[in-house]
Amino acid sequence: MIQSWAIGATVFTQQNIDKIRMKMSAAEVEKLFGVADEVESAVCGRSTKNAWVCETWKYKMPNSSEMNEFIFYVDDKGKILDQWRVKRAPVKPQAPSAGLDIPTDHRMLVV
Repeated sequence: MIQSWAIGATVFTQQNIDKIRMKMSAAEVEKLFGVADEVESAVCGRSTKNAWVCETWKYKMPNSSEMNEFIFYVDDKGKILDQWRVKRAPVKPQAPSAGLDIPTDHRMLVV
């Protein structure tokens, strides 16, 4: 069973989450997850000798203040995925298997 959630045009499925890999282009991420809800640019790695321009794409999670994030390395060639923080979709209980004799009302069944 594939768990997913959608906010506007953004759709996260387990299948799409499993496709995330280092050095993906921004276009590939956008194709999988749609347009980000928020985009921030900054200088990353300031405390190192190799500071770099980064761009963070944030996607809102349903019923939460948390965000899924993709952080891209930005240069004159484009945006390349460097890091990501993605929460899995909440797991919903599965329906009982077909063929089981389960009461359809909420009265107590005494055996």
